[in-house]
Amino acid sequence: MVKVLLVHGGDSSEREVSLKSSYNVQKALSELGYSLTVYDPLKDGNIEPWLKNVDVVFPMIHGQGGEDGSLQKQLEDYDIPFVGSGSQSSANCFDKFKTFKQVSDILLPKTALVGYEDFIGHKLNKFPFVLKPAKDGSSVDTFMIKSERDLKAINIQQVFKNHNKMIIQEHISGVEITVPVLINKALPVIEIIPPAGQDFDYLNKYNGNTQELCPPKNVSIKNQKLAQKLALKVHKKMGCRGFSRSDFIIDSNNNIYFLEINTIPGMTEQSLFPKSALQAGYSMPDVTRVLVENALSS
Repeated sequence: MVKVLLVHGGDSSEREVSLKSSYNVQKALSELGYSLTVYDPLKDGNIEPWLKNVDVVFPMIHGQGGEDGSLQKQLEDYDIPFVGSGSQSSANCFDKFKTFKQVSDILLPKTALVGYEDFIGHKLNKFPFVLKPAKDGSSVDTFMIKSERDLKAINIQQVFKNHNKMIIQEHISGVEITVPVLINKALPVIEIIPPAGQDFDYLNKYNGNTQELCPPKNVSIKNQKLAQKLALKVHKKMGCRGFSRSDFIIDSNNNIYFLEINTIPGMTEQSLFPKSALQAGYSMPDVTRVLVENALSS
């Protein structure tokens, strides 16, 4: 019997989402008959004792401490197989600006890495624009700033204190989509439609008010196929393994802009990756089995 250590929780801003993802993954792993142990670094101390007699680790921490490569580096040092991308790939993908440098041959919004002083007079600081952390996930502290009113509603100095460096980016108006990849295969495209007049921010990502259409209604078959090719290209170019999910936006001229990649996508019952996988014929047990087998054979 394969012994799996599921790592969840942690102390990142996405702890609660991690626990919900973990719950869904736990159900799937248990259904498959794996021997399962669950570890939370915030509560359970050093990981080393938990790695004894473990065949494979399944990281399910989103954000800092899970997707930034630090956990993966520990597991590599202990020579323990684990699900998902390696430490260097994870670190590069977690750094959104570094990601842009590595995939500069595809269409990207105009983007700059700024501190607070740089931000004040930056040429991209013109409405509308996007401001988001260089290193974080799940739309945490991501702002779509369309007016002076939007800007005044944010404590900009505090945001920069929290994250030090932020990414300022031109705002591309269009249809938002996401494309998961599972073991070097692009899964079906999901179209994301936030509530009318609102953005796909942290709140609308998890409150159930955003429409997530799979298959999409407003994306042509041609653009769906192109987006899948782009997601697979980014996945491979960034050296990802196992699974990932890339976000794009399609403007009115059918230009597909890459926005970012997630190396440990959400796996809650409402998350985008499981929804797309199910459309492709993969149940949650199917997804977890494929990922565990991939980790053991890598």
